[in-house]
Amino acid sequence: MKDGRLNFSNGHHCLSCFINKIIVIVLSFFSIIIFTGYAAFVYADIATDGTVGAPQTLTGPDFTIPESLGTLSGQNLFHSFKTFSISENQSATFTGSNSINNVISRVTGGEASTIDGLLRSTVGDADFFFINPSGVVFGPHATVDVPAAFHVSTADELIFDDGTVFSASSPATSTLTQAAPESFGFLGAKAATIEINGSVLEFAPESRISLSSGNITIQGAEEQNSKLVNEGGDIQLTALGKSSGNVSIEGDIAGIANGTVSIKSATIDSSGNGGGHIKIHTGKVEFDESSIKAHNLGVKNGDIGVEVSAEKEVIIDNNSSILSYSYSTGNSGDIIINAENLSIDGGDSYSVISSQAKSNSEGNAGTIEINVNSLIQINKGSQIWSTTSSKGDAGNVIVKADKLTIDEQGSDQVTVIASTAGSNSEGNAGTVDIKVYGLMQIINGASISSYTESKGNAGNLIINAGDLTIDRQMSDSFTGIASHARTGSYGNAGSIEVNVADMLKILNGSEISSSIWSQGDAGNLLVRAGQLTIDGQGRESFAGITSQARSGSQGNPGSIEVNVEDKIELIDGGTISSDTFTKADSGDVIVTAENLMIDNKNQTISGRRFTGIRSWTYDEGNAGTVNIIINDSTELYHGGAISSSTFGKGNGNTVMLESGNMKIDAQGFQTQLTGVACQAETDPSGYVSEGDGGEIIINIKGLLEMSNGAQISTSTFSEGNAGKVTVNADKLIIDPQNETYLFTGITSAAYEGSNGNAGDVIVNAKEIQMMKGAAQISSETYKNTTGDAGTVTVSTDALLEMRDGAEISSSTSAKGDAGDVIVTAGSIKINGNGEVTGIESDASYGSSGNAGTVDVTVDGLLELLDEARISSSTSAKGDAKNVIVKAGELKIDGKGGDGTGIASLAFYFSEGNGGTVTVTVDRLLKLIDGALISSSTYAKGDAGTVTVNADNIIIDGESTGIYSAATDNAAGYVGDVIINADSVTLMNGGNISISAEQKLSEESLAELSGNSIVNSININARNIHLDQKATITSESTQNVPASEINIQANKTIVKNSSTINTSCKNADGGDITIQSDSLFIHDAQITTSVEGETGDGGNITIKGIKQEDNAMPENFLVMKGGFIQANTAAENATGGTIDINVNGIITDRTQELEIGGLERRIFEPGQNLNVIQAAAPKGNPGEIPQKLTEIDISGSIANMGVQFTSPVMMSTDPCLALGSHQASSLIQGGKGGFPEQPEDPSLVLLTMERIDETVAD
Repeated sequence: MKDGRLNFSNGHHCLSCFINKIIVIVLSFFSIIIFTGYAAFVYADIATDGTVGAPQTLTGPDFTIPESLGTLSGQNLFHSFKTFSISENQSATFTGSNSINNVISRVTGGEASTIDGLLRSTVGDADFFFINPSGVVFGPHATVDVPAAFHVSTADELIFDDGTVFSASSPATSTLTQAAPESFGFLGAKAATIEINGSVLEFAPESRISLSSGNITIQGAEEQNSKLVNEGGDIQLTALGKSSGNVSIEGDIAGIANGTVSIKSATIDSSGNGGGHIKIHTGKVEFDESSIKAHNLGVKNGDIGVEVSAEKEVIIDNNSSILSYSYSTGNSGDIIINAENLSIDGGDSYSVISSQAKSNSEGNAGTIEINVNSLIQINKGSQIWSTTSSKGDAGNVIVKADKLTIDEQGSDQVTVIASTAGSNSEGNAGTVDIKVYGLMQIINGASISSYTESKGNAGNLIINAGDLTIDRQMSDSFTGIASHARTGSYGNAGSIEVNVADMLKILNGSEISSSIWSQGDAGNLLVRAGQLTIDGQGRESFAGITSQARSGSQGNPGSIEVNVEDKIELIDGGTISSDTFTKADSGDVIVTAENLMIDNKNQTISGRRFTGIRSWTYDEGNAGTVNIIINDSTELYHGGAISSSTFGKGNGNTVMLESGNMKIDAQGFQTQLTGVACQAETDPSGYVSEGDGGEIIINIKGLLEMSNGAQISTSTFSEGNAGKVTVNADKLIIDPQNETYLFTGITSAAYEGSNGNAGDVIVNAKEIQMMKGAAQISSETYKNTTGDAGTVTVSTDALLEMRDGAEISSSTSAKGDAGDVIVTAGSIKINGNGEVTGIESDASYGSSGNAGTVDVTVDGLLELLDEARISSSTSAKGDAKNVIVKAGELKIDGKGGDGTGIASLAFYFSEGNGGTVTVTVDRLLKLIDGALISSSTYAKGDAGTVTVNADNIIIDGESTGIYSAATDNAAGYVGDVIINADSVTLMNGGNISISAEQKLSEESLAELSGNSIVNSININARNIHLDQKATITSESTQNVPASEINIQANKTIVKNSSTINTSCKNADGGDITIQSDSLFIHDAQITTSVEGETGDGGNITIKGIKQEDNAMPENFLVMKGGFIQANTAAENATGGTIDINVNGIITDRTQELEIGGLERRIFEPGQNLNVIQAAAPKGNPGEIPQKLTEIDISGSIANMGVQFTSPVMMSTDPCLALGSHQASSLIQGGKGGFPEQPEDPSLVLLTMERIDETVAD
């Protein structure tokens, strides 16, 4: 104030500065608001900073920025602005000569640039560069019209290929070079953001667009979504965050990108001829309701369509997509994503990364390649998918990550990684190749797949993971890994290869599947893992690894190979299978592992519900082979099974299993077989088999243990044959344990209603134990069948032990024959403990076939105890067959029971014959306490011959012995009994016998007589000893002649109420012929008697073992209370002839010898009576040759009513020279027993043992 007045001479300038400052503050404030998205408009401001031209503030609304406002250096036009913003309805146009290549602008004033109007360049074909380190914002009204490339950056400087820089943060350090721009330089401080808010930015086709900054935000506005469109060109987004580094014009980074690219409600589109190229490089990328498109609309082939690189993570959410399609003849470009983490979430819709060959195009879809260092999450309707809908092929899908989770999470959209050939296409699907170093999870309806719906093939799937879990959880959608040829397609499904370093889990109805529904073939499956668990967790649907040819298809299912380093667990519906429902054959299944465990967990199996490993056919095709190699242990529980079966016209195939050890334990589960099975069966869903069941071959290095209903089984239920079963093991234990009546064992069966044969069963083991009643090794045909049972062959080097009802058998219950049973062993012990136990071939009641031969060979001891049996039997129309037993030693102990022994039997109601029984024993054969060796008939057929060869035979006990019998219900004939041994000892009621209790028809008797059929007991031994009521007997209780008894022995002793006899009631008695060098009868009898109304007594012949006709006998007969009788009680019948041709008859001096008599003398033990008699009280006595009655008493050794000279009174000293152990006896008598001429002197009997000692035996 001067002179009372205000002085304004300099005031105007100060006020102007103040106002300008206020304007700057306000503009900065609004600039910040716009930059941060809170303002809908901006105050336009374009002003140069005077560093490359005169400082100038431009006026709008249409800003013109001529070449003269900047500086031209060569072909580079440089501009430098203090501020640069364009508001709605404004424009900024750069002009210049056409010779300029690059229009380069920077903003140095520290304020962000907001572009909400038209940004234009008319400078020829020059590329446009715009740098503002403080940020750039494009508003919803922004448009860009530049002739060539468009580069926007918040870098500090632009670097040229000569090394000079044009800096926005330090303008003074800049050089206006003529060199071409090379890269954008970020110096390390936090770079500002580029933001696109609701902008629709379309650029010159096939140009290059790049945005580089700290962060990039592209988002839709209220009016519209944002779009960046560059037809056929390049779009590059680079966000470095706080990092320093250089970003090349091509988008490459020298440094680390740590920024964020956020794309929400926006589209970035480079579609055009060739598809263009979209490249994003940052620390983090977020897509939300947004899409990236790089479609090929022309003839030029695409290269890389979309490339996303994130140092941290890529997030694709809420109906977002990254797409590269072919709509024309050119191939679509590839999609490449590199990140630390990748998350794709469909939200309420779906999100997708996809490359496709669209309808009517001819180009191929591109490859999708995803490389993630850490975790990939694909959730809720998300997809990584390459497909073709036309002539071109779908692209490959390549995924690498440390961890991968694919989780559908209840979405209505599929959640998948896939390459497919869609309907109406001609191209092939691509390969899906996934490598995950850690855990991969496919859960809740998610899948990895390739399929074809048309002419092309589905692609191959290659999966590598550290761990892999596939879990359907609560989803109803397919969950797993699949390559399929769907309905209507002509191509093949692809192969699947899954490699898992550690644990592979397939849970809750999940699958790894290659299957076909149409013309093509399914692919092969190869699965490798450290460990494998397939757990159906009780779901009825299939869970596991499968290849199938479904109904209506014409191709072949693929093979399956599963290799596991450690353990495989198949649980509760877990399955490895190859099946066919068509004419095609199922594929083979190969499984190798260290350990295998299959456990159905007691779940009811129906339809497709199965736990185990299988190859099945439901139609004309054949099942495939199942080949399993387990180094250590195989365990099957609760309905767990291994199978190759047919439910249709095709045949089952072979199951081959090798394992260190094997345990099969049904634990009482009866709904489904537990074990190894090959079946020709009717399926519950209605499939009816006609083909043959498969074969089973099992090789176990160690222990094979079967319990509680476990089975190794082939079977037929229909037209086809059951297969052969071969089991080899070091040791086999079959033990029903608590399930005494539940079949446990190894079998081949033809079940009711079938027409095929049961298969052979072959079991080889070093040691076999079979416990309890339901333990079996068998081949069987059941009622209403027509086929034959197979041969059962069991071989063991060491011990075969059978107990408590166990059986080795082949049987028929219908039209077919039972098979042979062949058993070889080091030793056998069969102990029934009161239950029928043993080795048999049986033609059961109601059958019309024959039983088979039973052949048992034992190197050492064969022991049969307490209802143990080796037998061939018939209960029906067919014959029993032969029983052949060879053993080093044989012991049969009935323990007082009934039916312990070796037999061939024709039972009640049968019509067939019993077979022969042949027993050969190298050393001791011992039968005790009810034991038997027999061939018998109870019905129409004949009994067979029984032949026993042994070194030493001991038969001890009542109802113990060797016999052939025909019971009172029989109509057939008995067989012979033939015994060859060094020594035969019978004691305590033991017997060798033929028993004919049957009453034959006149016709049968005539046949018997006409054919001169004379059955006999033939015993050839060095020594025969009968003691304590032992018997050798031939008995007939009806009208059949008694059989003969022929004995040949060096020494025969019969004593203590023992008997050698033939007897009958209403037929002729059988003859007895004894050829023995010495025959001792001590309180015993030899008789041929007829007790009924008809029949002659049988003849008795006693002579020496080597005696020729008319030769002097060298044998003798010793009698001490002995009876020799050939009597008959029949009226008008004749007693038998008694022909005793011996050197002498020796009797005790206290006992008389009676010869002849009309009345039959009755033997009573201890009565001290010697009798030789052929009485016929009602008929004619038999002959006793006169030479016996004419024995010279004085010179004879037969006592005819006078006493012998007492042996102790004889002088023996002259005979002692023969030796101290066997002193000779000299008896002086008259004319000997049988002198050649009456006048010849009597003979002197000189033996090598004392007669008094012999008689005393």
